[in-house]
Amino acid sequence: MNKSFWTKKAMALPVCAAIVVGGVALGATPAMANPADLSVTSQSVSGRVLTVNGTGTPGENIQLDASTSTRHAISTDGTWTITYTIPTGNDAAQTYTVRQTLPNGLNTDGTTTITAAPQVTPAFAINTHTVSGRTLTVTGTGTPGLTVQVDPPNGGVNRVRIGNDGSWTLTYQIPESAGTDTKTYTIFEQNNGFQTQAQGSFTAAAEATQAAFSVTSPKNGDDVASRTVTFTGTGQQGDTINLLDPNGDRLTGVVVVGADQTWTATVTFPNSAARAQAVRVTDVRGGSGAGDTTVNITLPAVAPASQFSLVTPKNGDTVDSRTVTFTGTGTPGDLVNTLNAAGDRVAPQVLVAADGTWTTTGTFSDSAPVVQNLSVNQVGGGQGQGTVDFTINLPAADTAPSTTPLTLITPKDGSTVDSRTVTFSGKGTPGDAIAVVNADGDVVAPAVLVGEDGTWTTTGTFSDSASTKQDLTVGEVDTDLNVVDTIDFSITLPAVATGTTPGAGTGTGTGTGTTPGTGTRPTGTLPVVAG
Repeated sequence: MNKSFWTKKAMALPVCAAIVVGGVALGATPAMANPADLSVTSQSVSGRVLTVNGTGTPGENIQLDASTSTRHAISTDGTWTITYTIPTGNDAAQTYTVRQTLPNGLNTDGTTTITAAPQVTPAFAINTHTVSGRTLTVTGTGTPGLTVQVDPPNGGVNRVRIGNDGSWTLTYQIPESAGTDTKTYTIFEQNNGFQTQAQGSFTAAAEATQAAFSVTSPKNGDDVASRTVTFTGTGQQGDTINLLDPNGDRLTGVVVVGADQTWTATVTFPNSAARAQAVRVTDVRGGSGAGDTTVNITLPAVAPASQFSLVTPKNGDTVDSRTVTFTGTGTPGDLVNTLNAAGDRVAPQVLVAADGTWTTTGTFSDSAPVVQNLSVNQVGGGQGQGTVDFTINLPAADTAPSTTPLTLITPKDGSTVDSRTVTFSGKGTPGDAIAVVNADGDVVAPAVLVGEDGTWTTTGTFSDSASTKQDLTVGEVDTDLNVVDTIDFSITLPAVATGTTPGAGTGTGTGTGTTPGTGTRPTGTLPVVAG
């Protein structure tokens, strides 16, 4: 048999074809291409146009099943390209079959699949809008090739073209006339004829002008009057200010620019520090440097210890009062300052007297800490003449005793009690006396003192002869025997039980049968009533 009949091409017959051999019909099964013959090497989508490139068997046909109009012959070098326009409405990703067929166009010689989706034109939208100072930046999406512009204008036309990817960014300077008030801004999407196709609005406000970083005092080159130096300056609210020595070490803790866009920091240079000091001041904003300057100052010379001194109080003294008198010696005519650790005055500035002594008195508030780290320094002719650092201990601040209004908790006014032995309780000022008396002024329960927790309790027993209705008064008296407060109230006692035949009575009184005897009542004088 001629072997050419058994090649792949010879055997690629239509499904319905048959070979008759010796009168027997043999069905021919279409041969499939070697999978290596068909492959997709690349694919891309531009808008709705899908382009697929690949390799296959030269001379055979290639097509996309989604459209038989894409069928064409594979080139002699085994490469092919299919171009297909994805129909409108099929915006989701779809799976497409690439099919290789024999030249007769009827028999499949291999298939493979790809997945693709059209590039959908984004709808107009405003995605973000931010403000930095007076610069408004707006981003969004829209139809490529159209333009967007902002309204109201700021004296010019702010228009940008939407990019091929459908995105746009517009920058707009908010005019000074808008101040920092919140305004409504509208973005228009327009065609080349300036006809509005879509629009969106939002509100925004310019930021208040922020101060630039600066050191306002001391000035570069200043001779300062004290070794305790206060640095001040300006910056944007929330910025961090650092004061550093030439080695980069901090001279103070971290300082933050306040809402008024100013900052202040105090540095005390020890007596051992050189007079010439170069202080580096940096401004940090959001982790980045926002300012850096160096201030050169000259400190006052340190005076000999014998020229200036603190006589009283001594370092470590515990003083008797929160009003403290400071005394010492110095150079006549020089000024003496008494300062706390923050550099604030705790006593008036004074002059050293002609006899070489000085004195000043200051009062510390009740809220001031007991331990006070202080310093006194002498200044003469604009130059320091000595500094003494010391610590004193103040007495604890006097606190007024807390007062609690007189309160009757039990029994309630108008209540009926279960027994003629009654417990009275309530609240009052610790240390004050409490007494309960009846309408005649007689004490019906022992007087007691209000406890440290502000509560009191006392118990009294009413005689059998006492009326069931009792009009009572509870009173509070302070340590000076002044009546603080009184509360009038009434209670109803239980009736005294009686037998049906004469007999011996029970209780605090005596009697026989059903006739009450003569009882006894607690007696005494209540200071509350007497007051």
